[in-house]
Amino acid sequence: MHAIPENVVTFAEKIQTCRTPDDALNALHEALPESFHLNVWGAMRFPLRWNNIDALILNETVFFHKSAPPGYWETYVGNMRKHMSMPYAVLYALIAPVTDCDLMRALEPIGVDRWPIDLARKFGVRDALHCPVGGKWGVHFWSKEVLKISEADRILVHALASYTAMRLEHVVPRRDGDWAGADHPLTPRERAVLRRLAVGDTIDETAAHLGLSRETVRTHLKKAQGRLGSRNRTHTVVQAVLLNLVP
Repeated sequence: MHAIPENVVTFAEKIQTCRTPDDALNALHEALPESFHLNVWGAMRFPLRWNNIDALILNETVFFHKSAPPGYWETYVGNMRKHMSMPYAVLYALIAPVTDCDLMRALEPIGVDRWPIDLARKFGVRDALHCPVGGKWGVHFWSKEVLKISEADRILVHALASYTAMRLEHVVPRRDGDWAGADHPLTPRERAVLRRLAVGDTIDETAAHLGLSRETVRTHLKKAQGRLGSRNRTHTVVQAVLLNLVP
């Protein structure tokens, strides 16, 4: 593992003084060791519902560094309204940094699932590194070449991304809409019901375990479905798990 570069030490001090998203992303970019061959792409605050494209608003919940390829975001969002982005959806379930090349090897996307990777290539992005932070933010980097970053260096980049996300959480105004930093959207009883269903209980078993009637369990489930914007029971449980609302 490399010794911690001096510019990273400087970053730890500078990030605390940043007052705007641009300042935070600039500080992050300056802290990246040149040997990593990385540029800061930007950061986004995750919507509560990963398929809510309308919650991704430029300069409100999505922020780009000046080195990001111009014109990419508009094309990307336009495509997202037709077909969900595989890397974006996967990011919700990750706890560690991942590159586009990692995803290509692990998931072997075909057909429409390849469009985000193919689009990135058209804008000169050969590879990217995505860092999920706390289930609330994604901090993204891009490169003109295939990334070969050691596990130790990924840890370093993820630490930088995490501090950046913490600062963004402080300086970006909170929205009342659909975003992952909002107040907890489920009541304790709704969480209890989903927790039982997530481990395979039936409605009857859930009712027996919680000491509730069958109809009360169904009512809690229906309300949770409405809060999460899901389509059915299975979708509701999956959404709650993906959003870390139930273990």
